[in-house]
Amino acid sequence: MTIEHGHANNFENDYSSVAYWYQLEPHAPFPQLLSVKERIPYFPEEFFVAEKKRAELNQWSQQALAAKGGQSASAAIAVRTVGDLRSSADRMFNEYRFQDACAEYDRCLRIITSLVTGLESK
Repeated sequence: MTIEHGHANNFENDYSSVAYWYQLEPHAPFPQLLSVKERIPYFPEEFFVAEKKRAELNQWSQQALAAKGGQSASAAIAVRTVGDLRSSADRMFNEYRFQDACAEYDRCLRIITSLVTGLESK
């Protein structure tokens, strides 16, 4: 049996299951469970920082595509370069390497913001 992890099988999730058993008495006492707060799964803060940078990059990419229409070949190359860097950052994000992904998203943002600023000033 296999389970798909994400739409393209590129994201691992935490799955849980329940098992029941029958036992004879008497038995040793069970260990104490963690508190509810300690049992709730959470995402690290870096996840949310990376998500925010990802959303910002999406906005800038939309602006770049809108501003690019008929512009220079160097603008097209810059947009492709950002796409390649973005793919690398997304891969890091999917591997839970959120800090590395943030650094790569920052590189993309620096390139794309300077590109859009340059295209809009022309």
